Amino acid sequence: MEAWSVFGSFLVGLAALGVLVWYATETMRLRKAAFAQVENMAKPCLTLWAKLRDPADVILNTHGAVGGTVIEAHGAQFVVHNIGNGLALNVKYVICDREPRRRAKNPRYLPYVQVRGRTQLPEPINNYGPDCEATFKYQSIGGQRYKSVVTMSHRVITDFLFTEDRESPLPPPVARAR
Repeated sequence: MEAWSVFGSFLVGLAALGVLVWYATETMRLRKAAFAQVENMAKPCLTLWAKLRDPADVILNTHGAVGGTVIEAHGAQFVVHNIGNGLALNVKYVICDREPRRRAKNPRYLPYVQVRGRTQLPEPINNYGPDCEATFKYQSIGGQRYKSVVTMSHRVITDFLFTEDRESPLPPPVARAR
């Protein structure tokens, strides 16, 4: 009879351990879901400042560019626009021509772009051909990394890609000798 009570105690302890493991697993899932929900409420999203394109140009596909928005400039320079709900930190970006595939020599850096804010870039629009691409890599206040790629044809936005950045970040800007 005593063997049965020891075996019963063992089963009760094993069941309690199973419940404890299940509880810990569910708690971890809740923590991850709560973190993701908070991150989504403060997620930055960078693009280039744009306005609606002339309807006649959209219908006629002027210059063969298909898209309803055209890049806005300030002082003939690109302007980055944070359309997300969170601060974009440690922004690294490159702008390059698509044909021929010519990359910028050094990525540029901005410490931040405010929520719903716009920042003028030191990149003259006229330095690039009609088909170019801007790539932004940045992080949220929570440390999550993101990537935005804006593709343009004759200043018309033809494609926009926003993803979590799982690749290595752009290399830091190279310091220039004075």
